[in-house]
Amino acid sequence: METEPHFIRCIKPNDQQQPKLFIESKVSPQLRALPIMKAVQLRSVGYSYRRPFADFLRQPRFLNISAYGKIAGGLLGSSTAGGAPREGALALLQRAGLKEYKDYRMGLTMVSLTREAQQQLLQQQREQLLLLRPIVRTLEAICLRRDLKKSLETHINSIVRLQAHVRRQLLLLEMRGHSAAAATAAAAAAVAAANEGVSRQQTAV
Repeated sequence: METEPHFIRCIKPNDQQQPKLFIESKVSPQLRALPIMKAVQLRSVGYSYRRPFADFLRQPRFLNISAYGKIAGGLLGSSTAGGAPREGALALLQRAGLKEYKDYRMGLTMVSLTREAQQQLLQQQREQLLLLRPIVRTLEAICLRRDLKKSLETHINSIVRLQAHVRRQLLLLEMRGHSAAAATAAAAAAVAAANEGVSRQQTAV
């Protein structure tokens, strides 16, 4: 199931809280401050998807992991990281085979894509993830083993106490079993002796 997020810009039309009352001096500054006019212009030419370069790189990052790694390192303050978000976004788009002005536009801080280009990137990433599935499963198994080991280390004392309690109960049951077996053997010996005495009396008679 696919979902698409939508962002709603709220404009305050007047200070009187009256419906259907738009005061131009109140609305115009808000439209300029929220870059709504620029968004409308981009949408009018078909670029419905807009993201800052760093945010854009996080979404289809599996198409160009090396570029994203450099940018992510730079965002985290790594001294060995290189590159810039804009350059990384441009390299990713070119690697995906998209054409500038036809499929995307590069701004100063954001990249804008057509809906078709966005869907193409998502499809390419799905195909790339299918190729990485064996590696992902191996990593998931390693992570699961690590989590289970941590859980075992957390509960090891309780497990040891439980094992000691079980061993103690088994020992008590074994001792009771030996006592019951000894009593049964003694009773059987008494019955055998009594039967032997009866047999002797019958023989004597």
